Amino acid sequence: MDEKDLSKPAAAASASDVHADVIGAAEEDLPFLPNFLQGSSLQTIIGRPHKNERHCWRNRTCRLALLVLVVLILGTACLASPVVVAILALSYWYNHGKHDVPCPWYMHDALCNWPRLYGGSSGALPALNISEGNMLWQDPKDPNVQEAMSEAVKALRHAQPQEFEKDLCNFIELWLPRLGLNGLIDLLLGLEMIREGNEGVVWDVDLDDMREELVEISENWKHDLGAYVIARLQYHPVANRTKYVNDAVEVAGSLKLTGGPLHAITWMEMTTFLRSKGWKDANGLWDFALSKVCVLFKELPGLFVHCIHGVGHGAMASGVLLAMEPGERAKYEKMDVCPKIRHGTTGRAMTQKMLDIALAICRDAPDKQLGYVCAGGVFMEYWKSTGGDWTPKYDGQAVSREPDVVVELGWSNNHDRVADPPDEVWSFEHTCLYSDFPATCFRFEPGLGVETQRNSLNDLEDISIYEPCTQSSWSSKVTFDPKHLRGCILGRSFHLYRDFDFWRHGRYAMKKGHLGLGQLERLFTLAEWCSMYEPQGASHFANKTTTLKLKFPTNPMLRTYGNWLACIAGSMASVAFVVEEEGIEDGIVEDHCEQILDQRGLRLCIDIGLSRHLRSLPEMRIWPNEILEQEDVQPT
Repeated sequence: MDEKDLSKPAAAASASDVHADVIGAAEEDLPFLPNFLQGSSLQTIIGRPHKNERHCWRNRTCRLALLVLVVLILGTACLASPVVVAILALSYWYNHGKHDVPCPWYMHDALCNWPRLYGGSSGALPALNISEGNMLWQDPKDPNVQEAMSEAVKALRHAQPQEFEKDLCNFIELWLPRLGLNGLIDLLLGLEMIREGNEGVVWDVDLDDMREELVEISENWKHDLGAYVIARLQYHPVANRTKYVNDAVEVAGSLKLTGGPLHAITWMEMTTFLRSKGWKDANGLWDFALSKVCVLFKELPGLFVHCIHGVGHGAMASGVLLAMEPGERAKYEKMDVCPKIRHGTTGRAMTQKMLDIALAICRDAPDKQLGYVCAGGVFMEYWKSTGGDWTPKYDGQAVSREPDVVVELGWSNNHDRVADPPDEVWSFEHTCLYSDFPATCFRFEPGLGVETQRNSLNDLEDISIYEPCTQSSWSSKVTFDPKHLRGCILGRSFHLYRDFDFWRHGRYAMKKGHLGLGQLERLFTLAEWCSMYEPQGASHFANKTTTLKLKFPTNPMLRTYGNWLACIAGSMASVAFVVEEEGIEDGIVEDHCEQILDQRGLRLCIDIGLSRHLRSLPEMRIWPNEILEQEDVQPT
């Protein structure tokens, strides 16, 4: 098959005609299908038409009818009784004080309102330019391509979620030639908009009436899409593989879907490199990744970071594959493409050997920042290996006692574990306590030990805050060394700070009886959140609107300058993603950081908050490794 076949759009046809042609492998404008895609399995994608399972307000016509009805009711109420109007106003205030609405507009200074108030203020988001003749890009303005998108949306609307989940690769194979990789990315982006509570649209095609279950599981497809686009070359060899991969990187080279397709393309190329070496070792992997994939982003530093994050995913996949016994790897290599990329490595139970190999690759990075970014990809892949049906044993409820059993964990200089954990479940859920790069581990860990507190914050409950690293059920039987404690503080602050900010503004609005009129005063939530780590007697470090109400007093050993800085860094790392994804200008971050009075803390706040607005690679400071790695950090 030559390169033109991959980019040539099929003639416009009805959905049923296209499905019939592909199942019979008779449509010559579409790539031929490998054996595992042939036959009736593709029928499961189409399914049967279903009743509308989504709420009425997802549909424009229904939404308009509801609006007219509400206006009529309110008009009648206004004429009938001012009391009714007052009740409706109070109900409006109460409901908007909850998190049912993503962010009440009157919480003006809350972080959740930044996209609404400042989104796009920094200009266009970075993306690679599409070169002429890119075989994986289709023009959204082309009528045939637009028609193909309408048909693809129709097929999705009629899909049975669980069956479609199994046959995702079939869908990609069917529509890639007609929509291009850019069309499939934009389609997933439209589903992401629905998940976030917005109206889903792709290329002016409404995504109304999508099954709610399908929308939810689509969150997992962004990596699968990028991975399959490369893996399919096993069945579709091209004359110029380098051009094909570069074309894929060009199309995926943006912040759409938080860079997920780009991450997957990067790690698939890394595993291809290891395969070409006969799975001997990982020597040369960094040179390959930097010179063959990430080099395309040398003028776009922010996207370069995403590419290195993809290297981390590849390092974890490499750890899994290199740790396999030869016979096990041979069995893996014989798997069909789709189950191999979707379940071949991430579906496996992770072992310490796999993780050690992956992190060793990151330690070999030519720069410490690159090593930390790589480790983030490793742990993102590590934690998602558990699957969506995993229920953590340690839910993060607060405990009021000191740890009753102490387990000394840590790493020696040669990165060997000092002590073994008590049991297998405990071992897995406390991986970050005995891993290298602990801050990256806690940052990507799925909120163990904080979920209960996070839910309470989002529900605007009247609660006292407890320190998430040492005062939850997760931390029972745990003692920290300084490096791992600081990493925990950074990671848990990443998970909780934005929720705390929402909670503080929401509770303040409820306390003031705010009805949505005017603006509330600015709250110094960063200073408040990190005050639990602020050194005793050092209140001059930051402005605080009020004193944080703690459920239990924190251990004096927690209140150190280094831990306080780690809290600022973790909190602002979370904010940095909002800044990057919404294109928010630098001045907004700088104003937010003015609540920090200590000069080093202020500089750290700004640097990390803008860490994903890189102007040049030498400015890269995604991770404050100098704080994370020092035994004792003192004010300068």
